Amino acid sequence: MEKVKIIEIPAGKMIKTPEFDPGSEDFFRIMKQLWANVVDRHTDIFPRDFMPWNDDTGRGFWLYSIMGIDSSKFDTSGFEVIDFEGGYYATATAIDPDDGNSESMDKTNQEIKDWVNQSKFFELDFDMKRNRCFMTQMPLGDKAKNAMDYAQLEIFIPVKRKK
Repeated sequence: MEKVKIIEIPAGKMIKTPEFDPGSEDFFRIMKQLWANVVDRHTDIFPRDFMPWNDDTGRGFWLYSIMGIDSSKFDTSGFEVIDFEGGYYATATAIDPDDGNSESMDKTNQEIKDWVNQSKFFELDFDMKRNRCFMTQMPLGDKAKNAMDYAQLEIFIPVKRKK
């Protein structure tokens, strides 16, 4: 059974927050602001939110898809609205621990990269200028954690078709 799957995230508008250090006051302020004004009001598809990671700065940020939503009808909390180019991502699921030190995340990330590097069809496509970077998404968050005693973390690695 394959552990890695390839998905395509469509191009479209996304809200982009400023970068933050996970667990910092900025992280919680941005999370509260984004969730209260945007996420809690627009949950028609799943997932809409992604947390990319900037390896150059060692900081994260959120992207929130507003594809198919008239962004003039709600408060984007002053966050930037960007054109997201979309594309292919290799994904797999890891366990997200409470302490943030995820051996499972690191292992899953490496397994995805190894799979892509051995693929006849895809290659890695990291490019921070195009927001093509390592991303995570927590499906069901606290609901899954309450049901299973741990949270799942979906990992997204940008890939492109080999030429």
